[in-house]
Amino acid sequence: MMRGDGWVRRLAAGALWAGVGRATAMAGFAGLAAILTLEAFGSFAHGRATVLLLGPVVSLGLAMSVMRRIPQAADGAAVAGSLALGWSVALTVGSLAGALWLTLDGGWMAAALPAYGALFFGGQAARALERPALAALPLGAAALAAAGGAALGADPAAAWATALWAAAAWQATRLLRALPRPRARPVRAPLVEALPLTLSLAARGASWQAPLLLLPLVAGAEAVGAFAMALLAAQAPLAALAGVAGAAGPRLSAALGRGDGAAANAAARAARLGGLAAAVGLGLGAAGVLAGVGGAAGAAAGPAALLAAAVALQAMEAPLGLRLLAAGRGRAEAGVQA
Repeated sequence: MMRGDGWVRRLAAGALWAGVGRATAMAGFAGLAAILTLEAFGSFAHGRATVLLLGPVVSLGLAMSVMRRIPQAADGAAVAGSLALGWSVALTVGSLAGALWLTLDGGWMAAALPAYGALFFGGQAARALERPALAALPLGAAALAAAGGAALGADPAAAWATALWAAAAWQATRLLRALPRPRARPVRAPLVEALPLTLSLAARGASWQAPLLLLPLVAGAEAVGAFAMALLAAQAPLAALAGVAGAAGPRLSAALGRGDGAAANAAARAARLGGLAAAVGLGLGAAGVLAGVGGAAGAAAGPAALLAAAVALQAMEAPLGLRLLAAGRGRAEAGVQA
């Protein structure tokens, strides 16, 4: 059933594009680490971690609920309405948070926050629309732009922020191109459904970014830079897991919407097995690359492998979160993550 329904192709495509996007990002940030001193790279990575922590939250949970609303939408105008609402909220809340951060000397990273929030929401929407390339490629391109800007003497944070804005605009244009004009829709009901998921997004972000944000309190800049490399490598299996879950999520949501339990179970099994395989494979591969490079990168190989093991464990519970989201049980999903 899974093969005949195109499951193998869909899951492989989701994992492949996630892997390509993460490999591109790793190449960009590896180039940046080679250009900057380890201390300067650690400073950049620390600011980027703050963006990665806050960016998913500024959609107020709509980046999660869109995985249910788009597959179960009545028509293209309803889909476009969900996209318009999500981007509006992410840009508004992200801009307000960025302005506050700017008063605290956030610099260019504060300017990157709303753009990353819009990109994160757009990436989730792209997965719900079964367009995994649009979810994966923009962030990788932004990383390459940061490295290119640093190579030309520009501030890497400024180059990254500028590239994020350009990528967010390109992604939104591509997603909306095939859709009709958005239908005006009530705002309160989607936000009430989505708001509890903000806790889930915050918990996920904190589990990965909080150690890097807190490390400068107890360690020097070089240690922060080395750990940032390990964290970057470990995000490869995490991206693959997101790609597989994104491929399975729309089918699972649609199956639950029409009451097809057998199809929903098939989607959940596919997400678990595919996510586990992708996480283990890419995790070991990324750690192996660091070990082969040697030097400061080689020292990060061990921590990267341990972090990849944590992603493998996360792959085992991913289907539960997908089912809860698809069933509209956002509070329960948030409780699982917290």
